[in-house]
Amino acid sequence: MERIQVYKINPIINFVSKSFAVLYLVWGVWGLISLYFTPGKKTFLGGQISFFGYIIQGILFFALVYSNLKKGRYFIEWDDKQIRYLLNHDRQVNTIQISEITGVSIKLYEIILQLTNTEKTLHIELIQYKDIKRIKEKFEEIKENNELKNP
Repeated sequence: MERIQVYKINPIINFVSKSFAVLYLVWGVWGLISLYFTPGKKTFLGGQISFFGYIIQGILFFALVYSNLKKGRYFIEWDDKQIRYLLNHDRQVNTIQISEITGVSIKLYEIILQLTNTEKTLHIELIQYKDIKRIKEKFEEIKENNELKNP
């Protein structure tokens, strides 16, 4: 099965982001706890507010990692019998049997598939150019095969 990931996510960037998230959260929480247990003057707004900033940065880094993991699940894959895809507008993996495709219309950033009893549209605007080219080549091949079967 040939598979194309919609978003290209660098695992090194994810690892570094997770590391910074943990570092900032630990640093911020440690600072607040040490400030709380330190006897004497407790000035939260007098220079110690930076600990809250570290905690917020840690949360934002975790949000970045979560967003990357969520985007990494989108794909289009195919073999000789079926096409499977999960794109931004879909909530679950869709499977289309190639034998059910009766017509293909290829536009700039969308592919419209006429099936035996319905129509599906694949929105491919967020995919890199070289991958769009491979996807369009595959659907051109399907279109030509359908035209040969049904002249």
